[in-house]
Amino acid sequence: AFDGDADRIVAVANNGEIIRADILLAFFLKFVVKKGDSVVYDVKCSKSLEDVINEIEAEPIMWKTGHSLIKDKMINSKSKIGGEMSGHLFFSDKYFGFDDGIYVGLRLLEILSKTNYCLSDIISSIHKYCSTPEIRIDCKDDDEKILVSSKMINYFKKIVDWVLTGYEPEFRPKRVYKYKGKTYYLRKRKRNASSKSKRR
Repeated sequence: AFDGDADRIVAVANNGEIIRADILLAFFLKFVVKKGDSVVYDVKCSKSLEDVINEIEAEPIMWKTGHSLIKDKMINSKSKIGGEMSGHLFFSDKYFGFDDGIYVGLRLLEILSKTNYCLSDIISSIHKYCSTPEIRIDCKDDDEKILVSSKMINYFKKIVDWVLTGYEPEFRPKRVYKYKGKTYYLRKRKRNASSKSKRR
C-alpha cells in the first residue's frame, strides 16, 4: 500500500500481517547489502533492523528523521539502501537514491518471484522487539517545544546511560540503563538447541 504521492510504502504479508518499514528494510538487506556496506536508517526504527545489519556484517548508521536528511546521509556514506520508520525507503542500488514507493514494491515482487517462500516465512526469521508507537506532544510554538525537549532529556539522563536525541551515537553501549542503583542489560534471546535434541 502507498500513500497519496506513492513515495512511502507499507507491505501486507500473505497471512495479513502488516510489515512496517523497518522490518521491510531489514528484509531487503540480505538481497542488496554485502559485508562492509553501510545502511542508513532513522532513530525511530527498531533494534530488529540493527540486528540484521550486524548479522550480515554491514555498517549501521542511525541518523536524524527526515527523508531529505536520510537521502543526504546516504549520498555522503555511499549507502546502497536506507529508510525511515515512516515508510520512506531509498534505493541507490540499481536506482537513483530517492524515496519511490512503487519502485520499492517492484523490487519486493522481484525478490518474491525468485523464491518459493512467502513473505511471512522470510519475515518470521527477523527477531521482533516490543516498542511503543510514535508519541507526539502538541506545543504552541518552537520555544515551548525546545523547553519540553530539554526537560525530558535532562530527566532521562539521570536514569539512562545515554539519551538519543536524533544524532548518530559513535558507539552503542552494551549497558542499557541504570535505575535506582541497579544496572540492566538488554540480552538477545538465545535458542536452546540442546532442548530440541532432548525432546526427540
